[in-house]
Formats: sequence, structure tokens, C-alpha cells
Amino acid sequence: INSQVEGEAHETKAMDDLMKGRVRPWFVIFECTMCLFLWIVFAIVMSNKYGTSFMSTQGGMNSIVEGMFDLRLYGPECQDYRGQIWRWTTYQFSHVGASHVLMNVFMVIMLGIPLEGVHECWRLAIMFNVGVLGGACCYFWTDAHTPVVGCSGGCYALIGIH
Repeated sequence: INSQVEGEAHETKAMDDLMKGRVRPWFVIFECTMCLFLWIVFAIVMSNKYGTSFMSTQGGMNSIVEGMFDLRLYGPECQDYRGQIWRWTTYQFSHVGASHVLMNVFMVIMLGIPLEGVHECWRLAIMFNVGVLGGACCYFWTDAHTPVVGCSGGCYALIGIH
């Protein structure tokens, strides 16, 4: 079978738009800024509060009200957290340590920028957060006894999309 295709490929035009600055990867910028900013600010606060190392301290949304934004099913006194559905997505904005947040941000940048060029901001945001929700579902199914933080579920979604 021999066929001819005329015109420029969509992926080539999308990458050209990104490289020439005609399109900005707004979702990647937002996600990375939120993760880094929240972790840095609250890691400084928590390391000063508890006297721990800044580089290995948990920081992010979970530090605003401790234990309120991480992913967990039950509290320390056996409280049922299953109805607190905000936990299913907000755990992506808390990280434990510099290596954790930097690796997640690196993955979002390396995988997200080309994908956002092709799929645009809102579609990538939806796909990323579906991955975060998928990570939450895997957690519920496999190991619901330890709290979970980080946006690794979204990073794995980006790997899958590639």
C-alpha cells in the first residue's frame, strides 16, 4: 500500500510552536510552580519547627493542616477518611524531601512540555489528574495502610501517554 500525505504533521507544528514561543506550556508551568513553591515554603517552616534537615522534610499542602491533604483512608484514631474526596487529588502537592519533589518536577517538565504542545493545556491537565486519581485508586486497592504524597501518579500517566 502506497499513500501520499500532504501538509505538515501536527506534532511537528506543535513542537515548532513551542520552540518559537508561540505556545506556552501553562499546565507544566502551573504544576511545577505549585509543587516547588509549596514544598520549599513549607519545608523551611517544618524543618525550623521540628529541627529536621530541610532536604528531607515533608512540605506542601499537607503542612498547612498536618494530615489533611495526604492520601490516606484512616486516621491515627481509626477515623474514616474515605469520604474526604479532596485527598484523592490534593496529595500531589505534598512531597517528602528535595529528591522527591525535584524528580517529580523533572518528569513533568521532560514529559509534559512536548505533550502539552500536542494536546494543549486543558487536555494535558485532565490526563495528568486522571493519572493522579489512578494512583489514588491503586493505593486504595494495594496498600491503604500508609499515607501517600507526591504527583508520581500523574508522572506515570505522562509516561503512559508518551
